[in-house]
Order: sequence, then structure tokens, then C-alpha cells
Amino acid sequence: MVETLQHFDAHITLPDFEVSPVRAHLMQSALHLSPYRWMLKRGGAQEVVCFPPDLWTGDPEEGQSLIDGLYTLRGQAFPVTETPWRRGGLPLEASHFLWLRDLHAVGGDQARQMARRLTESWIRDHGGLTGLPWQPYIAAERAVLWLQHYSFFAAGSEEDFQDALSQSLVLHLYRLRAHYYARYPDDDPLLILKAMLYITGCLRGYEAWFETLESCLEDYLSHTIDERYEHRCMSLSLQLETVIHLLDIRLLYQSKNQRAPTYLRDMLCQMAAVLKRAQMGTGTLPAFHATPRYDRTWLQSLLTMAGQSCQVMVQPYQGRVMGLEKIICKNTCVMMDCRLPETGQRYHASPLAFELSIGKNLLIANCGYGAMLSPEWKKGLRSAAAHSTLSMDDADAFDYGASGEKTLSRIETEVSEDTGRITLKARHDGYFGRFGVLHERTLVLSRNGDHLTGHDGLKGAQGHAFCVRFHLPPHIRPLLEAGKNRVYLDAVNQDIWTLTCPALPITIEESVFIDAEGNSRPTSQVVIRGTTGAGQTDIHWVLQKA
Repeated sequence: MVETLQHFDAHITLPDFEVSPVRAHLMQSALHLSPYRWMLKRGGAQEVVCFPPDLWTGDPEEGQSLIDGLYTLRGQAFPVTETPWRRGGLPLEASHFLWLRDLHAVGGDQARQMARRLTESWIRDHGGLTGLPWQPYIAAERAVLWLQHYSFFAAGSEEDFQDALSQSLVLHLYRLRAHYYARYPDDDPLLILKAMLYITGCLRGYEAWFETLESCLEDYLSHTIDERYEHRCMSLSLQLETVIHLLDIRLLYQSKNQRAPTYLRDMLCQMAAVLKRAQMGTGTLPAFHATPRYDRTWLQSLLTMAGQSCQVMVQPYQGRVMGLEKIICKNTCVMMDCRLPETGQRYHASPLAFELSIGKNLLIANCGYGAMLSPEWKKGLRSAAAHSTLSMDDADAFDYGASGEKTLSRIETEVSEDTGRITLKARHDGYFGRFGVLHERTLVLSRNGDHLTGHDGLKGAQGHAFCVRFHLPPHIRPLLEAGKNRVYLDAVNQDIWTLTCPALPITIEESVFIDAEGNSRPTSQVVIRGTTGAGQTDIHWVLQKA
């Protein structure tokens, strides 16, 4: 459900099990030697003594399809043969074992037997700790799912199957431990930490390992989450993924009949509070920097679970959160991207882009993001053209070239309030190095929330083409008024709004909208084009209720 997010730049101090990089490399290499794997297994199988639940439920239709002999992935069907994990069988994604949720959702003996058959054949065909199925993040997710669904498909099975499963879990533990201590710089180790906590917490005889990993988790969180309980990478999707992992870890403690550490409960509660502050009126998170459009019901349920037994700040909230500026008047909410992006695929060229909601309905959007989209799609969705902001000469304000030089180095913001009106001013230098132009955007939201005045100012060199875009969600139907620079934004059973630009022509063009399921849906965008003049170029526009 949640894409694995692999960006982490904080140093982690590892207590007790500290190893050198050379030793970590030797640990990785030794795992592939048959004598070493035999040594790990020689103590016999370890008993699984607790059964943590899974937060998420699967799709019973997908589960029934698997029972009938077909594994489906993104619309493609793969037959489940007698040797499903051999070359030409099931795809790599099946080695995550997410389909266990689907079989569990079906329930019954047929589903249980299919889960055992696929698991047993996987252990038999992939017992060598080699190949793509043993990539650390795949192995970590698989180990967690085995333990979360153990009571469904393994409890009560033949002793040989239980022995093979627990021995494979031990191999998973050593594989993950070796990778964790190798400290690969681009990894976020939280999923691996969670998997090791699950294995050592659920298998008898690993209590000392579990205590050490508890210390690792506390140290990780102290380096990764700042004093405002925001992820230091300033990513809403990373913040949410961290909350999900911490919820799973809290459930592990509950299944062990232990109270989770105070720091863990507080961290979970306060990080959920940050996400609540970042919610728009729609109940969803704004689509900035690889943040999908999570289903509002799912998101609300998740944050409610995370915030149990503590007080969290809820809307209305106004201010800066996770690098975004949020302003609210009545039921109108505006969120603008005012953070400096970093290197990595999750950061988008969206400085001063905004989204706007009226009540529970989205009016102005960005194109969005989908974890399962192709690399070409993801690259296009990172561009400035995929956001409701201004771009210059079809270029992005955020661009890391081959030299690694940043083109965007500064974003300044200022928020003020006067007789109920809220003014948000922001400026950035992303186009200055290449075009000699500075961009400043000012948004003024009226007291009753039905009037947003916008100004995009360009200061510097002349003769450069600019484009101001306003992407619309699919339920908004734009209608361009003939002979006037005005567009009517009509939504069924909602108020009609107008977007006006007195001095420049307005056009309506095609756009896309990535929905909560990650699907691309056709939609429209309102576009204002022009060319910079000498000195200062001003683009004034007004968005108001008709």
C-alpha cells in the first residue's frame, strides 16, 4: 500500500552491536555460504510465541483469483504453476507476500492451503539468500507479513512446515542485520528495524536481541524526527510511512502483552498530529513531493489510531507545517510549497505551487503522484508544468544537472493578517542563475474565504516566456467566457468560481490527475502565458466565487 521510501541522511549510532564496515561486508558475504546457513539452522526451529495483527485487509476477489490459479498484478495475470517461483513463474512483486492479505480476506481451508503451498515452495526455491527476492526491503516486508498472518496460515500446520518457516525467519534476521549494519547511505532503515523487531519479538530465545533493537529504534527516531515531530526530510509521505511503521511496532508490543515505551507512544501521537495539521479541508494531504492522494477515510482512520489516548491539534490550523504554508479563512484552505527540495526522486520542481480546497472539495490541484507509475510518468510529474505554479521557458525552477549544482537555493516567505485578510508572500531564485529572473508570488485570501487575489511578479531580464498554470481536479468543468479573460469553474452541486486575469489571455488545456488509486485521469488546466518585459513583469489574477 505504501511505497518503500529510501532516503535517509542522518547518522545512526548503533548500540551494542556496533560493527565496522569491513565486518559488515564479511557478514553479508558469509550469509551466502552453505556452511554458515547450516550453522544458523543447526539449533533447530524457534517457536513463534506471539502473533501481531495486520493493520490492513486484503482484497477477497484477488485472493479468490489466486486460489483459482491466477496471480494478478496491475491488470496482468500470471498462472500459478507447480513451480511458481522458478524462472518464468510469478513476478518479483509476489515475493513481497502482500497477497497473504488477500488470501486471509477470503479465509477458509482453501485459502490457508494455498498460502502454505506458495510459502513452502518459496522457501524451497529461494533458500539461498541470493537474487532479487532477498533484497533487504523485500525480505523485511515478507518477514513482517509472515508473522502478521502466521495464525492464519501457519498455526496448526505440520511441524515440518512450521520448522521451515521459523528457520527461514532466522535467515531473514541475519540477512537484515548484516544489511542494517553496513549502513548504506541511501537507505531508510526503519522498515528493516521493524522487521528485525518483529522476528526477535515473535521468536522465542531472541529477547536480548529485541532489547538491543529497541535502543536502535529510539536512537533512529531521535536522529530522524526533529523537535517539532516532523521528519527531517520534510516529506509528508515519509512522515506518514513512519507513522505506519510505528503503529505496527506498537501492535507488536500489544501482542506481546507489553506496554510500548513512552517515547514510542508520544512520537506516534505527535507525528500524527503533524499530519492532521497538514490536512486540507478535503481531509487529504496536499500532493507535493511524491505524496499520493491517500483516500480520506483511510487516512482519517489511520491518524485516529495513531493519536489514541493523547491530545492532538486538529483543524482549523494555520501556519507552516512540513515546509508548506497553510492559510485558512472560513472553509477555504490554501497550501503553498515553500520548502527547498533536495536531491532524490521524491522531490518535485514545485516552488510556490499551491492547492486550494473549498470545504471538502478540491478546486485547484497539482497533477499528483503514483507509486506504481512508470519512471517516465514519474519524471513528468516532477516538473513545474505538473504543478499550479509559474514556469519559465518550459524549464524547472529546481534542477540538478550533471555537475550537481543547485539552481534553487533560496525560498523566502512572509505571512501577515490585516482585518481578517491573510496575505502570503513568497519568493525564490530558481530561475535567476539561468534566466536572470526572480519569481515572487503573493496570495491574499479574503475574510469570508470567497475571494483569492493572486500576483506573480517577475523581476529581471526581459524576453523570457512564462506560463502560470492552475490544474483542476476532474470534477471541475472549466468554461472560457468568449471575449473576456475569465474562466468559469463549475462543479456539480457546488458553487461556481471564476478565474480572471485582466491583462493577459487565458486558455484551457489538457492535464492529468492522479487519483487515490494511483490511476491517471484526464482533466483540464487553466493557463496564462506571456513574455517578461524590462525590469518588472506583473501577472495579476483573481479567483472568486461567482
